[in-house]
Amino acid sequence: MAQTASPPPSTLGKPRLIKGGLYVIEAPLSGAEGPNIAIYVTSEGVVLVDDHFDQDYEQAIARVKSVTDQPIRYVVKTHNHGNNTGEYRKLLPLVDGLTSTRSREHMVRMKMAAPPAITYSGAASLFLGGKEIRLLQAGKSHTDGDTVVLFPDERAVYVGDLMAATDRVTNPSVDYASGGSLRDWPRTLDKVLALDIDTVIPGTGFGVTDRTALTAHRDKVEKVGRRVGQLVKAGKSKDDVNQALVSEFSFKPVNLHGLEGMIAEMKN
Repeated sequence: MAQTASPPPSTLGKPRLIKGGLYVIEAPLSGAEGPNIAIYVTSEGVVLVDDHFDQDYEQAIARVKSVTDQPIRYVVKTHNHGNNTGEYRKLLPLVDGLTSTRSREHMVRMKMAAPPAITYSGAASLFLGGKEIRLLQAGKSHTDGDTVVLFPDERAVYVGDLMAATDRVTNPSVDYASGGSLRDWPRTLDKVLALDIDTVIPGTGFGVTDRTALTAHRDKVEKVGRRVGQLVKAGKSKDDVNQALVSEFSFKPVNLHGLEGMIAEMKN
């Protein structure tokens, strides 16, 4: 979700045990200081999901070491934005990075450092220490390459910026340059909600939650899209649409970055 310059180093919280070997470092609710980080501990090593900015590397590694002596083996990058792709390069060559093929293509286009060497399209599974982690490219939403990470044994899913917020107020933030889509977003979340899950780990600005909250977010995104479409069809200006999204849905500046794209998409 964050596409701006890196902020000063954050003070990362302590890992919170969710279930089994799954921990989460919950980011500040401002949404501007990086994503929630999932830590999955197995008997053969650790899988990280999203890993913060470069400047938070030492803290993030220390937080992992506070819950396990196992080495980090893999880092899953959910998409191609700076707060989700940072410190991974400092772990090379000791870890392998994974992302969707589309996200890697966007990273290369954006000249981002060290795009992951391992990619997948559609769906994939990673097996480590007798555990399975499933990767799913569910469809267009924030970008066209976002990865959803399912932990089947824990019935938990990391959805990244398919559900992101500022101070727990969720709203869509569409990166049209990276293939995102407001119209497709609810259908993409329907695929996630079809999974066998109890626990939902959002991207930023919202702590660990559940499928009820994810369903509410899905319905809100659909309502936003419908409202933009109504305003566009009524011939309202960009400023009118902006004001409506702020007043009716509490849109923040980060959600308005894709406003021109939303208007163009909902015209069709």
